[in-house]
Amino acid sequence: RGRAQGDPRWFLVGPAAAALTVVVAAVELPLQARWALSREAFEDALQETPVEADGRIGLYDVSSVRAHGDATVFRVADAGFFESGGFAHIPDPGERPDLAQRTDYHHLSGDWYWFTAPW
Repeated sequence: RGRAQGDPRWFLVGPAAAALTVVVAAVELPLQARWALSREAFEDALQETPVEADGRIGLYDVSSVRAHGDATVFRVADAGFFESGGFAHIPDPGERPDLAQRTDYHHLSGDWYWFTAPW
C-alpha cells in the first residue's frame, strides 16, 4: 500500500516524555514529594534537646545535625559528589547559616529550606 506501518502519533511520545522530565525537574517534584513524606519526622527531630538525629530521618540518611544560632542544619548523606546538602530549619530567614564559601538556600515551606554547599 505504500504507507508507513504504525501510528504517526508515536513520534510525539519521545519529545513529550523529554518535556515532562524537564518540567518535573524544574519544579523539583521528587524533592518536594520526598520532603512532604519526611517533614513530620524532621519536625519531631527538631523537638529533641539537644537535637541528635544522626541516622535516618523520614526518607533521608542524615550524616550530621548542628545548631547555628537559632537555625538547625541537617546534613544529608550522599547529597552530591562535589557538594554537601540537606535541610535547614531557619526561624529568621535573615540569619541563614554560612556553611561554606557559597551556600545556596531554597525555600521549602514555613521555616524549612533545602541547601547545597560546595565542599
